[in-house]
Amino acid sequence: MRSYSSQTLLNAVTATTTSYSFEVGSAVGRSLQFVATGISSENGVFSVEVSNDNTNWTTYSRLVSNVTDTNAQDDVHVASVTLNSNTNSMVFIPEDDAFKFIRVTVTRTTDGTYSAILFLRQ
Repeated sequence: MRSYSSQTLLNAVTATTTSYSFEVGSAVGRSLQFVATGISSENGVFSVEVSNDNTNWTTYSRLVSNVTDTNAQDDVHVASVTLNSNTNSMVFIPEDDAFKFIRVTVTRTTDGTYSAILFLRQ
């Protein structure tokens, strides 16, 4: 039987912030929702790092963007997501990518409040 859980990694932050690390363990379905509110100008840039030992971190550049592609295209992979209006975006992590820990950074330029929510399927 599958189980599901969600974890708020960043909760309405108003400055450049890196989340705490979260152990994803054996989760096979992983997605992240990035949320921006209160933006009047500029933007926030979300990026993800992964680690197997919770000490040495690597920028994760294989986030699958939630964009439309054609049958001839592969999934679009990105290293970051920029939100420049009051909106949200979903990205997905390929099931074959394995790592033990994840964390999210948002780089805030001028204004706005930012959140990041991790969803896991075991």
